[in-house]
Amino acid sequence: MITGKDPISLQVLEAFTAKQKLADIAAAFNLSLDQVKRLKRFYNYTHTVRDLTNEQTALQFEQLGTKGLFLSSYIKAKSAEALSEILALTSENTTRDELMELMRHYDAKQARIQAFEQMYQSFLTDYGQQEIAYQKKIDELVHEKKRLLTKFHFINSYEPAVQELLLHYVGLYKDGYGLRRRLDSGFRKSLKAKNIIQLNEEYIWEIKSLDKFAEQLAYRLKYGHFIDWNYEREMSRKQNGSWGAQYVSPAEDYKAIQTFTEETEQIEQAIQQLEADLSALASEKARLQTELEANKRASLYSFEEASIASNLMSERELRRHKEMQALAMKWLYNQGFVVASEVVLPNKKRADIISYNEEKIVVIEVKSSRADYRQDTKWPEYLPYCDEFYFFLDFYVSDQVEKQVGFLEEHGRTFRIVQNDTFPHYCEYRNEIQWAIGRALSKKATFGWF
Repeated sequence: MITGKDPISLQVLEAFTAKQKLADIAAAFNLSLDQVKRLKRFYNYTHTVRDLTNEQTALQFEQLGTKGLFLSSYIKAKSAEALSEILALTSENTTRDELMELMRHYDAKQARIQAFEQMYQSFLTDYGQQEIAYQKKIDELVHEKKRLLTKFHFINSYEPAVQELLLHYVGLYKDGYGLRRRLDSGFRKSLKAKNIIQLNEEYIWEIKSLDKFAEQLAYRLKYGHFIDWNYEREMSRKQNGSWGAQYVSPAEDYKAIQTFTEETEQIEQAIQQLEADLSALASEKARLQTELEANKRASLYSFEEASIASNLMSERELRRHKEMQALAMKWLYNQGFVVASEVVLPNKKRADIISYNEEKIVVIEVKSSRADYRQDTKWPEYLPYCDEFYFFLDFYVSDQVEKQVGFLEEHGRTFRIVQNDTFPHYCEYRNEIQWAIGRALSKKATFGWF
């Protein structure tokens, strides 16, 4: 049997090196011309593999004998990567079926990596747009913070104790300043008499002269005079008939006045949230890049058996994932939930779908790929951020009872709860989650995407 490794084949290969004619070789070794041509292709392919790769890979090709002819498509395409990767897993005992299986694995790996790269490039496009928009918003907030700092630069001229009092009692009101906390009635009466504060038509105490107000605070602090409003003290005054209790009018809106620290803190929080979003995007970019490179380097066996590309979904699976996500969001919305997708949680994990109503916070993890579900080990990290957690799958799994969390399935035009969430957990960060959802929805309204 002519295999490319038997004694006759080896002599024929030496005849090729001696540049003998094919017809003469066929006659000399009692072979058909087709057999000789087949060995000639093997001979030529061996040299091509050696030129494309290295000596070791060429030796592995030779060990296959004429079975190596099945690799002709990769050799003709001069795919050194395919030849190196497939031949690295072969030996002289590799069967034809095993070789064909390796080829199928390689083609499947390349198809999925190509789909992943397309998704990655789409992500990079969106990432660039979001990065620019986020940075622009951060710059605007930094500018606003500087403006506020400029308005309050004067406090640096006072001793720290007075600075703390100014930040405690003074708030920003329109283009000026106002009282944001009650003062001792005697102190307030004195300030009014000196035209330092004035009650306006909106029943807000405007500060007419901030420097004079600071001087009065410093004076009272120095001599131990009352500054803050105290209910017991005011009642005692009323009973003793001295000053009389100077109650704040119910219409005086201290809540309408924001302190410098409150406003700057809100700006800081907004900046920190945007920076967290940027950081999450950068982390996602790095993760995708690392995953892409890892899967390119992975052997065919590890790629197929260990499913390293847990997020490496086909184009069909990616489209289906988006469809499932949209269906689940509509389902939650119709049940009275405020719902958003791709929300970054305080632990930097990104929830597929998260929603809340007056009673609970619900997270839904969408899985359109069985491999993605099988390799998902991060789902327990969502539990501290919701009261109910559900998987929404596009396929059947047998470990629902074991996981104890909820499972959903599409049922006509709506959904059916296959299993309720019985895992012991609750949302430990309710305010933070509602804030994150609100931010995500605001971002959608502002920029047009999540």
